Amino acid sequence: MSDPSTAINAAPWVADAAPYINAVVGPLVLAVLGFAFAEIKKMTGFALSASLQSQIDNWAATEAGAMVAKAENNLAGKSFTVASPEVAAIVNAMPAEVAAAMDALGVTPAGATKIVVGEIGKLQSNQTVIPAPSKP
Repeated sequence: MSDPSTAINAAPWVADAAPYINAVVGPLVLAVLGFAFAEIKKMTGFALSASLQSQIDNWAATEAGAMVAKAENNLAGKSFTVASPEVAAIVNAMPAEVAAAMDALGVTPAGATKIVVGEIGKLQSNQTVIPAPSKP
């Protein structure tokens, strides 16, 4: 065992070097993580992109809202599935930039219809059923 009387106290040195260590370690960790994610993307072809997912979600929410706004009633009483013609019309009219985002994330057309149906469901859940106006 070592003799405590001959031990060197490193605490003051560590305290003096702490700001420099912190200044180097933070960016170093970020660089290593960035490199690791780049390598994972190269090996798997998988890219994490919240902005692309947000673009898809915003498109689906906008189209679902437009469909509800065009309806004679608020569509709260109507049921929509992935096979609904209204949903198919929305997916078929998808802008090129949204289609590119879906391709980049690997979202299939079936996945796109599920996203649209989900957004319609979100809007319907916040509404009460309004009967369609009767035609004279």
